[in-house]
Amino acid sequence: TPIQFVICGSGMDKTLAYEIMGKVKSNDINICDKTGKTDLPALVENIANASLLVSNETSAVHIAASVGTFTICLANGDRFGRFYPYPKELADNIFTFYPTDEFAKPDQRESLVSKFRVQSNLSIDDISFEPIVSKAVELLESFHSLQSKTYSA
Repeated sequence: TPIQFVICGSGMDKTLAYEIMGKVKSNDINICDKTGKTDLPALVENIANASLLVSNETSAVHIAASVGTFTICLANGDRFGRFYPYPKELADNIFTFYPTDEFAKPDQRESLVSKFRVQSNLSIDDISFEPIVSKAVELLESFHSLQSKTYSA
């Protein structure tokens, strides 16, 4: 099915939105730039109606957790254990990706909480692209499978 991509953010994100749109190599991809045009109620509505949210550590992820939208969060580890990652029992729709594999090891949690409780010098630019794309495809397929079951019931 055709997918529409929506870029949201403040007016200060306009340059980044243009940069993202400039990297798209196909005219078949539908991208809507809503940077600087979306207030908080509209952002909540956009996220609630989305099949998938991809975001860094912002309020958008918290909104998605509350409305149940599948989310891929790109995190550098800042304040690890305080806001991210979401416990599965609170929001099993949030999937957080970090720059290093140490964040995926449950036995490292206390050490990571201590190390990154305030700030991280890691960069989300170091997060591997392939696992994110793989998870996005999996979540979109799951979402559309759920939707087709809902409509055919």
